[in-house]
Amino acid sequence: MRLFLVRHGQTTANVAGALDTALPGAELTDLGWQQAATLPERFEDVEIAHMAISDRTRTAQTASYLAKAINLDPVIDPDLREIGAGSLEMNTDIPSVRAYRSRVLEWSHGNLDEVMPGGESGHQVIDRFDRAIQRAHERADTPGALVIVAHGAIIRTWSRLRAGVTDLEEYPYVDNAGIVEMTDDEGTWQIKNWMKR
Repeated sequence: MRLFLVRHGQTTANVAGALDTALPGAELTDLGWQQAATLPERFEDVEIAHMAISDRTRTAQTASYLAKAINLDPVIDPDLREIGAGSLEMNTDIPSVRAYRSRVLEWSHGNLDEVMPGGESGHQVIDRFDRAIQRAHERADTPGALVIVAHGAIIRTWSRLRAGVTDLEEYPYVDNAGIVEMTDDEGTWQIKNWMKR
């Protein structure tokens, strides 16, 4: 399987530095729309069999240009949503942002028993994303790649864990509209391209 994990374009919450993870979520900024508009060209050499998005507004907006270019309607899967901020939702203060990022980092190191304040455990987060990827694979009725438009924290956490990454600095923050390419052709997930341009 060839899998592309695409982070949504820049949102108004990104600009404000807010922990925006609940429904429906912020919309794209002008820059975010510009970033989304680059996706058709960046995927022009990729045969796409299936596209799925989370149930947040920003992923649908980000996927829109690519979906139109390849004439393929993305399937909404709520399990592709961002790692919930729980009781930290929409906070912008430094302690809250650090607490969120710290918990996500712990999960990237495999400490999945830890729970986001007022939210999910690492096991719950990774398990639901696993289910969503499996459903996307099952829905693909033609040969080709899967494109998942989702969110930064869940993309970097899931991909690093599933690829068995130990050097997290080699696979850092995923920029808005950044793309992580993975394959599982050898029976385990491997990262082929981090932040594909």
